[in-house]
Amino acid sequence: MSMNKMNKMTIYLIPVAIALNIVVSQIVFALKLPIWLDSIGVVLTAVICGFWPATIVGVLTGAASLITNPSNIFYIPLFVVTAGVAALLARKRGYSSFLRSLLSGILNGLATGITGSLITIMVYGGLSSTGTGIIAGLLRQVGAPNWTAAMAAGVSGDITDKVLTALIVFYILIALPQRTLAKFPRGEAYLLTREKKQSDKESE
Repeated sequence: MSMNKMNKMTIYLIPVAIALNIVVSQIVFALKLPIWLDSIGVVLTAVICGFWPATIVGVLTGAASLITNPSNIFYIPLFVVTAGVAALLARKRGYSSFLRSLLSGILNGLATGITGSLITIMVYGGLSSTGTGIIAGLLRQVGAPNWTAAMAAGVSGDITDKVLTALIVFYILIALPQRTLAKFPRGEAYLLTREKKQSDKESE
């Protein structure tokens, strides 16, 4: 979906998705958990609206986070990666079932985990104040090389994060009323999947 073809539902979703990202991620950050959950809105938007709206959600989420944590500027590109991978997987019905969502989360986690770890290594030398930074520090204490510790902590943390994100999005898609889902640019594809599953159950 191109930026100049966003419908009203997409425009309405963008601020809601940004708020969802910020609120959930702030709770997770305060708890120092080795995950972020700052891209639920990005993935949801990518699935039912496409890459560009999801990228807008991600970049604005990252920009808003700079108010409380200016160092987040280095990680804004990860939102673009998340949006791109989620949009591609969504075209293959990557969020149409629990197992597909699980696999989509793993694939997205690998992509963002590797990218994020490289950023952490280049900017912070492999350490950060997040939960994964703490894990990397522990791995270094037991003798793991700096880049290995950073990569292992980052990828494992990102896979966990993106799997949880994907499953949350999957259940949001299930919870959305059919009439609402159908109004989004790519919502109809998931609506048809839902109807097919219902038809299969009735025929059993």
